[in-house]
Amino acid sequence: MCHGSGGLTAHCKFGATSERSGYIIGVTLIVIALLLGHSTLAIVSVFPKGILGVLLCYVGLQHASFIKDIVSDKISVSIAITVAITGLVTQNLTIGFLTGLLIHNMIVVAVNTTRYFEKQ
Repeated sequence: MCHGSGGLTAHCKFGATSERSGYIIGVTLIVIALLLGHSTLAIVSVFPKGILGVLLCYVGLQHASFIKDIVSDKISVSIAITVAITGLVTQNLTIGFLTGLLIHNMIVVAVNTTRYFEKQ
């Protein structure tokens, strides 16, 4: 989950915004794997770790900036904090994600139920 979202964020921020960009990177990686085989790992491992660290920090900051979209909604901020804490405590992002999804759906059901009974 993390690698996928980080990769998509990086691709989008660096200009790859259409679905074709996903096809291009996918086909490129498949061709490289088929042509170079096991030597691909040796080529990729030559890439400087410092540059990867800078890219990782950049993408992390981009993900952190997503909070500005929900900062005015206290419920959404509470769900985001719950997801983060659950993911950290359990050391499992999937459990954090599922917890956030469950809380969000419970709130949606409660709001819709309240609206339904108010109309009656």
